Amino acid sequence: MPTRRLIPLIALLGALLLPATSSAALSKATVERLHMKALAAAKALKEKHPTNLVAVRSTYGKVKGAFGSGPARPAATKVYLIYMKGRFHSGGKIHTRYNLVLRAADFKPLVAYFDELYPDELGDPTRI
Repeated sequence: MPTRRLIPLIALLGALLLPATSSAALSKATVERLHMKALAAAKALKEKHPTNLVAVRSTYGKVKGAFGSGPARPAATKVYLIYMKGRFHSGGKIHTRYNLVLRAADFKPLVAYFDELYPDELGDPTRI
């Protein structure tokens, strides 16, 4: 194979071998804090061991658009969305999925969504 064709092929293979990381990956300290918030929220809903804990940083406008509803807040507000599975007791019902939206500035809860899948349009989440 000529060298002209071999160089781009090697460059492509090298790019494929690099680990896939998200450009918006969460720091270790943030992951720990989100994990503790998720466990506290799950415990309040009588779930001791939630599974599939993942989180993503986004804006409130994108989150509200993905779920189709939510309280009136500025769309540019930076938020974290925590998604988890389990058996969450609320309003006399048992829900299997729980999405918690926290303000990024102070980790205060804004809104929660029950029984909704993780919205793909928010990007790849980070395991917490």
